[in-house]
Amino acid sequence: MNAKTVLRKMTNWKSLALVAAMVCLMTVPLTAQDYGGQQYQHEQQQSPPPQMNFNDEDLEKFANAQSDVADLRKQYSDALGQVEENEEAQALQETYTHRMIKAIEENGLSVEDYNNIVMAMQGDSELREKLNNMMN
Repeated sequence: MNAKTVLRKMTNWKSLALVAAMVCLMTVPLTAQDYGGQQYQHEQQQSPPPQMNFNDEDLEKFANAQSDVADLRKQYSDALGQVEENEEAQALQETYTHRMIKAIEENGLSVEDYNNIVMAMQGDSELREKLNNMMN
């Protein structure tokens, strides 16, 4: 299965998980460089689950950011459908990731807070329902 097919078949909350993973992949290596490389990455993997208490203001920011990220995802998914070379697809993916991070931050959330909300949604059906209502 190629990237085009995967992007077309994702459901809304699975898309959120993918976005969080992509953002984590982009930010963890940078942070690891700052704090001593391998040791920090090992500690990062063993960190406790994110704090599950989010205020309504942060959830509203998340809903707005998610809307922007979904628009970007559609735009880049369509563009990815036209790409034939792996290098071009990789460059497009990097551009998408940077624009996604910018969209999250422009909505007043840090990437970490955005990712924490995404992770919390995966295990909390009430939070997921509340956010789905905010996004509709």
